[in-house]
Amino acid sequence: MSLRSKKNLSLLLALVLTIVTSTLGAVLFTINNDPRKNDPDLLGMPKGIISKPIPMTVDYYTEKMFSCIDKFGVLQQLDRDKFLNKEISPASECILKVFFEASDKLDIRTVVNATAVVVEKNPSLYLVCHDLSHRAAKRAYIVSGENAKLLLEQVPFRTCDDGFVHGIFDAVAHIYGANGKEFNDVMNSCVELGMSPDGKKLGTFSYSTCGDGAGHVLFNQADQNLGKAIELCDGLQQKEIRRWCVMGAMMETYKKYFATWNQEQITEVINSITKLCREWPEDLKINEGTFEGCYSSGGYLFNNMAITRSVQILDSMVDDVSSIITSNKVNMPTNIKEPYRSRIIAEYDNVKTRCELFPKEFHRDCYYIVHSIVAIQIRKDKDLYDTICRRVLSEEFVNNCIETRLWGMGAY
Repeated sequence: MSLRSKKNLSLLLALVLTIVTSTLGAVLFTINNDPRKNDPDLLGMPKGIISKPIPMTVDYYTEKMFSCIDKFGVLQQLDRDKFLNKEISPASECILKVFFEASDKLDIRTVVNATAVVVEKNPSLYLVCHDLSHRAAKRAYIVSGENAKLLLEQVPFRTCDDGFVHGIFDAVAHIYGANGKEFNDVMNSCVELGMSPDGKKLGTFSYSTCGDGAGHVLFNQADQNLGKAIELCDGLQQKEIRRWCVMGAMMETYKKYFATWNQEQITEVINSITKLCREWPEDLKINEGTFEGCYSSGGYLFNNMAITRSVQILDSMVDDVSSIITSNKVNMPTNIKEPYRSRIIAEYDNVKTRCELFPKEFHRDCYYIVHSIVAIQIRKDKDLYDTICRRVLSEEFVNNCIETRLWGMGAY
């Protein structure tokens, strides 16, 4: 492979790794005002409404997904033009059909469990399954007769960066808008299902997933006007939902930089988010969580910068990047050696330095999100991952950071 080809392939891999693992909720079907009309993802759905799940087995779905990989190979779209045109690979198209089959049965719980099994054995599925599950959830929402609560009850834990939940939000927003009864009903279901009367968690989607999903949707519903999106976030029900909603809107604002983060972009975002938080409107400080979400957005973006740089460092470790692609594995080494190890640690030291640019009383809000989204590409190297948790985060978040090392990789 020529040096030029290797460089292009490395850049494309970094693009895929960074966009997918960093974006907690990409909105997929902004072109259609109503996903019930002229949407190819709804072709072939069962006629009539399915009122309750028709469960299959975990083995049923895992066998189908592994068959897709065996038959078609690479899950990532490696053709740059097709990637930018949002065309997925044949293997991903095959797995999408498996997700659609589960959606037509409202069998979300089983396919989520099956996805976790496949991801643990083939982590490359993690890099594409957010978009696939997002599209499948949209379909399930229509199949269920728009019973969002029924679908939310089917999500047993976080997987695919919450794509199954985000698709529900996107569907509701595009059918009914994001500031009416229907959207509020979905948010109320999130609050209701998030906590049981005795205070024990029933699901992991209550605050982070629903709030984040709402933020992405509201940003686009507000014609990509961040100020308007934040005002809509401020009207949501709970402190942490409002915080995550602001973060979701902020992710949408800056996601064009996620695969590159050159120094000019880093400087621009640090300056703009510092100015945004400093000049925050007084009326949007009344509801707790909205203003704090500005600083938490900073933490998310600073971590995203570290993810992108870490991916670039990992790519530079490999003599022939194509070996990662042809083996259908993501670049997740178990022992990252020097000098790459120190370079990755330095990128995460920058996260701490940048959070500390904020007033001291908001350092906690900046660290709030970082502990759960340290780069997935380094999570197989437990010692490095734990070192980053301890170096970067305040004591409050260290243990939680260490405990969430395997999120998204099949263990949770």
